[in-house]
Amino acid sequence: MVTTTGVSASIPLSLALVEVIAGQSKARELARDLGEQGWEDTHDGSAFRLRPGHVATAAKNALALWNHETLVARLSPGADDLRLALAADAFARTYRTAV
Repeated sequence: MVTTTGVSASIPLSLALVEVIAGQSKARELARDLGEQGWEDTHDGSAFRLRPGHVATAAKNALALWNHETLVARLSPGADDLRLALAADAFARTYRTAV
């Protein structure tokens, strides 16, 4: 069983799935396109822990309704879904927008 959360945290798992489905060369090509070095099954999550400063920033941004943004993404056939997901994830983590 494998679990992951967030778009960027899911990239190593996604690359592992691409490797199983399409082969190692395709997974390496995609990793290179994404700027990833590899997709090992180890991940140091300590850099992503929620700390008091993060909670304070999230609360401040969520409550500052005058500072919220409306973002629009135009979807079209052949669009890069992964790039859109990474951008949406980054904006959502500011707590200044709803995705």
